[in-house]
Amino acid sequence: MLPLGKVTRCWPPSSASPYTGSMYATINPDRLALRSLCRAANALEQVAADRTIWFFIILDLHRALYAALVAALSAFEFDRAYGPEHREQWSKFWENSRTDPNARPPTSTRVPFLEELLAMAQAERLLRLTQEQQVDFERLKTYRGNLEHVKPDNWSLPITDLPGIANNVALAFEQLFERFQHHLELDEIDQTNSALRRLKGG
Repeated sequence: MLPLGKVTRCWPPSSASPYTGSMYATINPDRLALRSLCRAANALEQVAADRTIWFFIILDLHRALYAALVAALSAFEFDRAYGPEHREQWSKFWENSRTDPNARPPTSTRVPFLEELLAMAQAERLLRLTQEQQVDFERLKTYRGNLEHVKPDNWSLPITDLPGIANNVALAFEQLFERFQHHLELDEIDQTNSALRRLKGG
């Protein structure tokens, strides 16, 4: 994690950040969402020759959806991606910092799990999900958990479900993308739209 400097409500960080030089590789939720989505779409071209590629697509789809949720919720105020208790701590900090130059921001950077972020995005009307999408995202979370928490065992999954999951992630991402695409360059927006079309089978 980069050292914390002056706290600002601006997101994404200013291009004047000292960590944007040649000695650092930097990324934010917007571009993490984009890169993960594009990797998943590119990998779809390989699954006919190698079905195990689906395991890596699952990881990228989960990361793309999660990062897009964080990017959309924090598009104008970064603390909106935190849970209610953490947002309250930030609210108190902003209020105290007006009169107390020594006020310190919260130290936790924990962001809620996928299901809570989905609920938060729906509550803020950034996202509308069908029952099918909710079921598919629960499957995606389970699949990703099995892959990330490796066990000494073989693991199989039905690949017939996976194109539908990819399509539903793309449909949800598309809604969230409207909220944060202004943070990206035009070529990045084009890349995202191309990846969305491919994941939706277009």
